[in-house]
Amino acid sequence: YSGNEAKGAGSYTARASFINPDTHNFRTPDDMFLTWKIDRKSLDMSGVRWNYEGAFTYDGEVKKVELEGLPEGVYAEYEHAAAYDAGVYNARAILKYDEDNLEAITPADCQWRIAKRKIDISDVTWGYEEPFEYDGSEHSIYLINLPEGVEAEYTGNTHVEAGKYAAGAALVPNDANNYEVPEINGCTWSIDKAPLRVADLSWTDSSDFVYDGTAKTVEIIND
Repeated sequence: YSGNEAKGAGSYTARASFINPDTHNFRTPDDMFLTWKIDRKSLDMSGVRWNYEGAFTYDGEVKKVELEGLPEGVYAEYEHAAAYDAGVYNARAILKYDEDNLEAITPADCQWRIAKRKIDISDVTWGYEEPFEYDGSEHSIYLINLPEGVEAEYTGNTHVEAGKYAAGAALVPNDANNYEVPEINGCTWSIDKAPLRVADLSWTDSSDFVYDGTAKTVEIIND
């Protein structure tokens, strides 16, 4: 025989050559051939899963996902399976194994996410306690106890004239890619009218008025 024995998967041609001890009296049969093959072994991938259970939260550390339950002799190389910043990623596994003799179904890609970290603003309040009094200058209100790394963009928080106003603020993190800030309520505030201060005033004396057919007048004078 030749070609009738193999170990690895593939297609082969076996040949049988006959030995005739009495070629004088018998015709030697022709060689016989057989095409045969060894199929690749299908690997059981039913237990392979991505180890991703839910969104990570940004914390400044690298996050990653990978496959679990790979059969013996199989390992994976990954694309987009590790990240630092918040965002949505599509991880892909490239399986490495003896492809000459084995075959495996590559798992589907895994879409995974690192969520932005929410900044705690529970201590943030408007620094406004009571109405201002009109004095011709600007009056403003601002947020106090802003966390580090957060800035406020204000609307309606500065006025000069007396009146009632509505202030608003949009909180903006310095690192908007990885942090988010909840919305904060606005603040109604006011500038009260100032009392008009005048010098000592009095009415003119009318104690000696006596009817004489003419008009009499009293008025305010500045003493």
